[in-house]
Amino acid sequence: MTRTGTGTGLTLAAALLACGAASADPEEGAYRSPEAFGEALFFDVNLSKPRTQACATCHDPGHAFTDPRPTLAGRAVSLGADGQSLGDRNAPTAAYARFSPPFGQRADGTYVGGQFHDGRAAGLAEQAAGPPLNPIEMGLADVDEAAARILENPRYDATLSALY
Repeated sequence: MTRTGTGTGLTLAAALLACGAASADPEEGAYRSPEAFGEALFFDVNLSKPRTQACATCHDPGHAFTDPRPTLAGRAVSLGADGQSLGDRNAPTAAYARFSPPFGQRADGTYVGGQFHDGRAAGLAEQAAGPPLNPIEMGLADVDEAAARILENPRYDATLSALY
């Protein structure tokens, strides 16, 4: 895989975030499957600016992949990685995200599918790239910073080389 600073690492990671169970290959240090790699990324706090919040923080598997944390606004909104910023709403469940059809409009004018409450991301890859780059969610500056965070982990680097 060629790594060019154009966000290839983040794009790949974004497509894998909603995947399976982590298991590392002890001989190579790489995850054996895209699903295992995706789970590792989903639980990785290093993908937030202060390295304190993972995707699983707001999409807690123990709470139906929603955010159970109280804020000054109750549970109406999710707390950002900086511990102060409040999102526009509580994180939606991620449990069924992969089953949502692409965003679009039916012949009768009804809008369906997409990701987020308002369908603003067409699919999973676009959705997963949003929170790490959102200044009030995970707060990374840009795609290059996100890709650098992924590539600084030797297991992720080995996984990208082995699987892609």
